[in-house]
Amino acid sequence: MAFAVGGTYHSRVELRIRLSALSLAVATVLAATAFQANISRAASTISPDTWGVFKSPNPPAGHSDLSGVACPLVNDCWAVGEVAHEILMERYDGSTWIVYPQPQFSAARLNAVSCTVPGDCWAVGSVDSSPLAMHFDGRAWTIVAVPAPPATASWFLGVTCLDGRDCWAVGVMNTPSFQAPLTEHFDGVSWSLGRDSALSALHGFLYGVACISTINCWAVGANNALAAHYDGTTWAIASVPSPGANALLNAITCDGGGQCWAVGAFYSAGLLTLTERFDGTGWSVVPSPNISSDDELFGVTCVSRSDCWAVGQAGGSTLTTTVERFDGNSWLLGQVPYWPSPFTTLESVACIAARDCWAVGMLSDSLGTAAVDHHADATSVGVTCSPNPVPVGTLTTCTAVVADLDYPAVIVTGDVRWGDRFGAFSAKRCRLVAGRCSVTFVPSTGQNSVMIANFEGTNYQLGSQGRTLV
Repeated sequence: MAFAVGGTYHSRVELRIRLSALSLAVATVLAATAFQANISRAASTISPDTWGVFKSPNPPAGHSDLSGVACPLVNDCWAVGEVAHEILMERYDGSTWIVYPQPQFSAARLNAVSCTVPGDCWAVGSVDSSPLAMHFDGRAWTIVAVPAPPATASWFLGVTCLDGRDCWAVGVMNTPSFQAPLTEHFDGVSWSLGRDSALSALHGFLYGVACISTINCWAVGANNALAAHYDGTTWAIASVPSPGANALLNAITCDGGGQCWAVGAFYSAGLLTLTERFDGTGWSVVPSPNISSDDELFGVTCVSRSDCWAVGQAGGSTLTTTVERFDGNSWLLGQVPYWPSPFTTLESVACIAARDCWAVGMLSDSLGTAAVDHHADATSVGVTCSPNPVPVGTLTTCTAVVADLDYPAVIVTGDVRWGDRFGAFSAKRCRLVAGRCSVTFVPSTGQNSVMIANFEGTNYQLGSQGRTLV
């Protein structure tokens, strides 16, 4: 896998997309049949929770995206990324997102952010192919010096903090012959390179990091589902299952009791979502649903052991967001918002409470944010098709019913846009009458079709999405 150096920098999603493309090109190993069957069954269930679309400010300088989000309070969140190859920071004050002014550098971006309290946050990334760390003390963000690893170029991709005296940043560094994982630690005074000789000799990347205690941390990345554990002294490579070829883990979250979730993707006749759980003794793969054969998860967070969210992208060349929820038993597809763009992805997610979450990412050439039940009325879309199942070439009628979750007596109006990759619709759009509308669909292959109905939203109701399997 090629990785550009010499003043060129990359976001975590850019790195993952490149690795995904490599997986599609070279992978030959297929997942076990039982595991693949579990994925198919999981895709038939939908979480009832609805996400809404919220506009975040787009600086006029050019392409922008948000790749990390952290919320120390309900009314205080930070999102970080880049705009036109410069640092981008945005802050949520309880009502709106605003761009937070920062000194600018060429070839710079922020990839991740972590806050322990409102007045103690760290954001990490890169500037001119060198690691970049910034600290917020409650008044202003300042750049903090970090040691340069013995490499021609290096980047921070993830960060976590237990408190103001214990933080880890992870990423990648270019050695003369290959790319190797990078770890650095902050002890309350300064940053230092991690003691991880086994990792530094390994070809791979670290994308995310989470700590249970000062002597119990996990980092995950790419080297066929790479995971590393810190025991208070050094980082060591850990054994994690890989259900298919070229697996990668993009993000991790851990609770105080020692349970962790890591998410990413693997190749098995296409790119499929990957969710793995650490139960305190070992890692295991937990089946997760897919919208298409080109899906990937980039961010994960948990409110409790029975309430987790994962976000990412799906759909191959025409990307759309994907949201999944773990309800304590299984991962379910979430009701993702309608995005009026042919290329969208969600890169990071943070929750303050069970129904108070933010997810951030990229919307075509601009950035977008999504939140659960904020401000305008939340909506849900229920989708049914009859007959179902239906033979190839046979017509079925699919109906979308849109409800206002905040005010159930309100009759929702507006348009619903339909989509699927394996068949033909009588119309790609229908107008709601009494909160519902229908189209006909004829499947063209024997492959299961995920019928997607996007409610486009109104001035008073948030857009939402519903799905069903045909």
